[in-house]
Amino acid sequence: MAKLIGSSLKVTLTCTAGHVTQWSSSDPHYDKKNSAINENDILFAASILFFGKSLCKDFSVLFYPGSCMYHRSMFYCYQKLYLIPTVEKFWTQHITNIKKKFAYKELIASGDGMVSETGEVVELQTVDKREVNFKSPLMECEGLKRCLDKIATNSTMKVTELPTDASITVMAMMRDKYPSIVHSLDVWHKAKKLKKTLSQAAEKKGHDKINMWSDQICNHFWYCRKECNGDSMWISVLHHVQNEHVRILKKCDHILNDGTDTSTEPPTDCDGTLIPYFLPNELAMETLCQILLKFNVRFGILAILSVFSLMLAYCPKRNAFKDEAFRARMYLAAIDHNFHLGRNLSRNVSGEERNHRVYRKCTNRWDVPVFEQKSYDYMPVLIDTLYKYRADCDASIRSTVIKRYNHPEKVSATLSKQKPPSIGELAKLKKVVSQNNHNNNDIHNFIYIDF
Repeated sequence: MAKLIGSSLKVTLTCTAGHVTQWSSSDPHYDKKNSAINENDILFAASILFFGKSLCKDFSVLFYPGSCMYHRSMFYCYQKLYLIPTVEKFWTQHITNIKKKFAYKELIASGDGMVSETGEVVELQTVDKREVNFKSPLMECEGLKRCLDKIATNSTMKVTELPTDASITVMAMMRDKYPSIVHSLDVWHKAKKLKKTLSQAAEKKGHDKINMWSDQICNHFWYCRKECNGDSMWISVLHHVQNEHVRILKKCDHILNDGTDTSTEPPTDCDGTLIPYFLPNELAMETLCQILLKFNVRFGILAILSVFSLMLAYCPKRNAFKDEAFRARMYLAAIDHNFHLGRNLSRNVSGEERNHRVYRKCTNRWDVPVFEQKSYDYMPVLIDTLYKYRADCDASIRSTVIKRYNHPEKVSATLSKQKPPSIGELAKLKKVVSQNNHNNNDIHNFIYIDF
């Protein structure tokens, strides 16, 4: 006789002599109270959470008749009792090691709401709308404040500069509460804004050449972020667009020390057409000068959107998560990012770099690099931490988990400020609305056309 128990198959065998033996496709795992669960069940639940998958979306096939009988309640129970505490414990150990790595060093830390920098994640905080008096715009400031205060409590780490996006509330908070930290603006946001500003200026009469040079000026913006060292390299593009490459004290970088000009012709666009230099057009040059002076800001060191897509993979915006699950998934995304930071380019058997042609719609360019596959070397350690936590756990499968002292549900049970109506009241209201729509004959006269 065979029977499905969770994700495992249990077979009972009886021989002709009447001897009975049992076989299971999964080994049992015992806790402190000698209570056993199938290893397959807890490993399956761990694989869903630890790799940022969704039970209802990615594994909905399991709920069809005849499939593996793995119930949603079983996954959420394991997640609540064992998986989330394991992730929090692993995250604490991981972030402690990261902070030891940067001990007694001055840090340039960048941040944004829901994302972090392209360096290693040194601190991560989640903020619920209920924790900031139901005002969503304050969530980013509150999260940044918590991160900076948490880092400040670690006497071995010191933040000297913080690049962020151009949030007015963040800029005001950094100016008033953290004057000792240099607050700079992220170059990615500023370059995007610069491109938009140049395109708008090019719409004016006699300013069409500004649009021709917009890509080159944005490239110069990125180059200055890397090479300027605080000098006036950024504004020097005004000379370059007028074919003035050698001046009294300085010269363009494409003019080598021996006088060789590596760029004797104007740049070309994507189809090979030459982009002409500016003619003496005082109005267009004055407009361009005003734009460049407006964007003459301190450049951020790192773009802060590199891990954004990774966090969305672990926590898709279309899915709703409870506070504990959301925090755990954010921790896992940060761990994934830190362990796979700086992957090398992928190579074939002969040692040559592998290339794959991909068109980037946002940049209107083609990219070819292919990076090595993620190794997830930390996963065995995480699974081992799960086993050890479960073996030392006193809670039973039906135990209630105590919420932390600052849990958002202690402020309000829901995201609404008002007390939610009862289910009976909602059912009555829906019934009344349905009857009114049924009695309204005009509702049947509409024709919906989808283009």
